[in-house]
Amino acid sequence: MSSQASTLPSIAVQKSQVRIEISRARRSLDATTRDAETAACHQALFALSAFQLAPSILCTLNFGDEMNTRTIIDNALSLGKRVALPRVNMKTMQLQLFWFDANTTFEKSRFGIDEPALNSVPAAIDEIHLILVPGLAFDNKGNRLGYGRGYYDKLLFASKAHHIAIAYACQVIANVPTESHDAQINTLITATQTQHFLSSKVHA
Repeated sequence: MSSQASTLPSIAVQKSQVRIEISRARRSLDATTRDAETAACHQALFALSAFQLAPSILCTLNFGDEMNTRTIIDNALSLGKRVALPRVNMKTMQLQLFWFDANTTFEKSRFGIDEPALNSVPAAIDEIHLILVPGLAFDNKGNRLGYGRGYYDKLLFASKAHHIAIAYACQVIANVPTESHDAQINTLITATQTQHFLSSKVHA
């Protein structure tokens, strides 16, 4: 005897489908929409007290068709904040954090992403006050879908920092398929609204 639940795709399959759909939608955005939504998200982020009051932030360097983060890094540095960048440790499958400064050199990861070289100054997770979280899809409950490797889920559960994501409107869907190991975010910023969430899944 079959039930509706038994005929639904598995969570893994649902996630894969969402990744394909959102990747396609984000890739198809025209330059005008990208620029307008990016500028609006940056303005909202910079106006946020959590950003203004944070002595340090963790931020990735945007890659491919992700929303620009270089402007965020420049703004943070101009305000005297410390900026940390992540590097994937392929042995532990976790993120290593390094402070960014004028002496930082970069290497390409196996995914083609710029990462700080290993001779950079290490940063500890408890030194980070705000994390700008990358992701593919988000919903209005604070759920996030990443790229499928779980690096940021592990980091967010280990962090007491404020977790913020900025996203194009096309990246926000009704419901992100989630599992118990998927961390949620505190704040989601799009071009039209800023949403704050209280979640038991943000911190372990």
